[in-house]
Amino acid sequence: MERTHWLTGADGHCRRIALPLKGPLLIGRGPYNHVVLSDARISRQHARIVLGQDGYWVHDLGSSNGTFVNGARVRTHLLQLHDEVAFGPRIFRFSAAEESEQPPDDFGHLETPTLRDLECASRGPTSCPPSTDSTRELPFVDLVRLEDAYDKLGIVYSFLQAISQTNESGELLDVIGAKTRETYPAASSVGIYLLVRENGLADFKLSHFVGDVTVDRPPNYLPKEICGAVASAPKGLLVAPRGGANDRATSMYVPMVAHNVTTGIIHVSANSSSSGFVRTDLELLASMAAPAATMLQNAYNRRDQVQRDRLRNDLELAAQIQRSFLPREVVSVEGAELFAEYRAAYSVGGDFYDVFLVGPTRLGVFIGDISGKGVAGALLMARMSSEMRIPIT
Repeated sequence: MERTHWLTGADGHCRRIALPLKGPLLIGRGPYNHVVLSDARISRQHARIVLGQDGYWVHDLGSSNGTFVNGARVRTHLLQLHDEVAFGPRIFRFSAAEESEQPPDDFGHLETPTLRDLECASRGPTSCPPSTDSTRELPFVDLVRLEDAYDKLGIVYSFLQAISQTNESGELLDVIGAKTRETYPAASSVGIYLLVRENGLADFKLSHFVGDVTVDRPPNYLPKEICGAVASAPKGLLVAPRGGANDRATSMYVPMVAHNVTTGIIHVSANSSSSGFVRTDLELLASMAAPAATMLQNAYNRRDQVQRDRLRNDLELAAQIQRSFLPREVVSVEGAELFAEYRAAYSVGGDFYDVFLVGPTRLGVFIGDISGKGVAGALLMARMSSEMRIPIT
């Protein structure tokens, strides 16, 4: 039989607190703690005690007045029998119960003293006011769930750090796929489907795949029924095999939503030896898919902006080259006044002109308007203007 460990008020008169065999015990002033010490000198989240492989560890949670073991302030400490543990001004003794003593069944029945309880016990029963066990009215919080939420927050933070390291869409897809598969040990493959428009129709096409070599590659396009189901489920879709022996899913589909538009879908498939996925797995994937969609959309926007900037620079250079084909100054002849001005509708165009002497007494004026505008017209204009200057023999 495992020995039950207790925290007992150091004066020996206080009610004892059974330490959990599973999950941590949170101590502080806030009402969400397992042990509530309602004193201003106790921080809202003061400390926690958790069972490790080598025994119970006490961790100070950055409290203002500190956590002490045998008079020495600690951040993390492995408790030994008969250690005196102080949370601010309140002192407890760490001990092991006799085998005949049974701990409470769960935290719902755990008697957790407030500071008033401890103070009354230390002064003796004659000085205590009437008992009002306010701790029974406080909401109970399962700290295991809080720890799980903390772990998931760490996963999402690590994911955000990874995807923020690149601005290139191809590399970003690699990181999203790799980190997603790394997050789920039960995953055999990860497929990222992105929204494409082909022949006027919108569809989700496989753009990136991470998987075992033994796993069949998923289809290039998601089935319409899957797309419709995912679109109607904001947090995604769990798919279990028909006639499965348990309620765990073998596939997860989560939408990638950026600026209220579903731009993609992440598909995670479980390997045959795993127990599959549950709702919490889907919720975690959804919290990763949202920033991934935004980062990917930003990468595409940056790529498009770079392409636009490059095209604008090319057009500006083309415009300079095109202007070089036009006369720098109009030929001056006696008895005639010539004036020319050229303005293209776009950066480059197909209109052109030239004025040149074709003999001692003859002046040639050439004006052209090529059908169409833009680069194609400018190229033909360059060809025609050079041809016009070739001497006729």
